[in-house]
Amino acid sequence: MEALFKYCIVGVFNTMTAACVMVSFAFLGFHYAVYSTLGYLAAFTSSYTLNGLFTFKVEALSAKGFMTFLAINAPLLALVNAAQIVLIDGVGVPEWMGVGASAVGYTIIGFCLNRKITYRQSVSP
Repeated sequence: MEALFKYCIVGVFNTMTAACVMVSFAFLGFHYAVYSTLGYLAAFTSSYTLNGLFTFKVEALSAKGFMTFLAINAPLLALVNAAQIVLIDGVGVPEWMGVGASAVGYTIIGFCLNRKITYRQSVSP
């Protein structure tokens, strides 16, 4: 349970990181496709690093580990966006509820997959 709590703390930091990057590049006049991509890349990089060092306490981070992290989290992010569209536009749930439910799902699924795959060397048998 402690690891999930730490994962959530890192998630809050990553969200702030992404928002700061996006706002900064939007302010500089970049297209939304560019600034949102840069924001997500910054968040993914900080998430991989902080979760590796703080949440799962891995011995060493690597480019291969980061690519594994991306292979898990990028499709998961796309799935979350699809779930939001279905919940909000399809079913008609309030926006806050669709976004919130998707965020909870993303957090739980991401935690489980990253713990078992990306950071498996740090998990006790």
